[in-house]
Amino acid sequence: MHRVVFFLALLVVCGTGSALVNHQLLDRVNSYINNHRLSPNARSSSEGIYLQNSNKIGLGYNPLYGSPVCYTGECQMQGFAQPIFQLNYQQIPKGSCTTRLIPDYTFLDCLPSTELQADTETIDTVEQLKETTSKSIDVSAKGGFWKFSFAYKYSEQARYMLDHIIKKNLEVLYTSARVSYVKLSMFEPFMNLTETFRYVIEQLPCCDYDETVESYIQRFIFSYFGFTYVNSLLLGGIARQNIFIEKSDISLLETHGYTRSHEAQAEFYISLNGATKIVYDKEKHNKFMTYVRKTYATTLGGDTSVQTIDEWSKTVPSNPVVTKFGISYIFDLLNKRRFPHDDQIFNKSKLIEKALNKYIDNQLYCYNNCSGNGVCQETGYFQFGECKCKDTWKGFDCSQEVSTTTTTTTTTSTPRTITSCQCVRRICSECLKWSCSGRRRRREVIGIRPKC
Repeated sequence: MHRVVFFLALLVVCGTGSALVNHQLLDRVNSYINNHRLSPNARSSSEGIYLQNSNKIGLGYNPLYGSPVCYTGECQMQGFAQPIFQLNYQQIPKGSCTTRLIPDYTFLDCLPSTELQADTETIDTVEQLKETTSKSIDVSAKGGFWKFSFAYKYSEQARYMLDHIIKKNLEVLYTSARVSYVKLSMFEPFMNLTETFRYVIEQLPCCDYDETVESYIQRFIFSYFGFTYVNSLLLGGIARQNIFIEKSDISLLETHGYTRSHEAQAEFYISLNGATKIVYDKEKHNKFMTYVRKTYATTLGGDTSVQTIDEWSKTVPSNPVVTKFGISYIFDLLNKRRFPHDDQIFNKSKLIEKALNKYIDNQLYCYNNCSGNGVCQETGYFQFGECKCKDTWKGFDCSQEVSTTTTTTTTTSTPRTITSCQCVRRICSECLKWSCSGRRRRREVIGIRPKC
């Protein structure tokens, strides 16, 4: 009996001691990070001798929360995290288009734009949103990246667009014009990791995967650094415009001879004071704009106070922003070469990978869980699903009941084959009486009055 009591007491003491050690570890690492937190923008404000926004290379990045495209009127560089690589600015690119300093062991290619050209993309499905978004990011990763990245629950930009095209049933005409200035690429083997990132990896408990390890990884790795890093940057400027149109109006616009992409580009240049760059019918365009639910245009980079788009494009080299970037997983960095004194670095990499699989393994998001009247079907992108409703339900969340109507005919004989019908009485956009003609006779089909 005494042995049992002693054994139980020993378990309590060991458990309490283990919890205390874990708590002390978390506090110690948290204190270190707070004392050594680096500002990603520190370099760009130093006397104007550094290439603007070149300090974004080597940053951590969390694809779950970010978006490479700014679809909203106001946009932050969401997803960018704390620096993983230490940047040293002693390199002046020779024979280049800039005399400003760039990080050591990075390569700069000048990409001077010629004539500014606008391109319009139609976004009205989840897949089309993915295609447009993917044009602004290069991913050095295995398959499945788009299944969890830029998740509806966490990415403000993805959620904004999906709500408009699925929930509000709108088509988005996304028009953009890029001014490319330089491309910056890193030579990763020669670049050093930041002391903060190195410290966090070295302090990671190893090698059993438990609650403490999972909490440590999510709190100090994913939350501070993400799980990828930026390995290349395209710097320049970009002008964008979104036009929102009801999907139900599309066929009518096409019937009236409108080319939506042309009208969208006309509005793009009008909004940015560059109307002379496109030929358009002013009266026809004004009628087209009556179908537009809302529209806005923004410019990123350069001097945004400049009046015309042509003048703005010339100011981009003085203030280039990130218009496209590439990323790689941090697992590539956890090796014996970078951590020569850590015998468990390989096992730590596996622990982080396991934690990542749990971190991104969220259930699909479907609006209102399809209201219990349908099935949430995976789209393959943005951790987002679309509702497939049961036969008697409809709507983006299967919350609208399909009204059933019965019809009676004025004839008792078997009708001939009906070749055409037209509505002869309509209320509340519902047809109450149809006139249908066949080979030998005409008959009327009367519907039940709908609920207005």
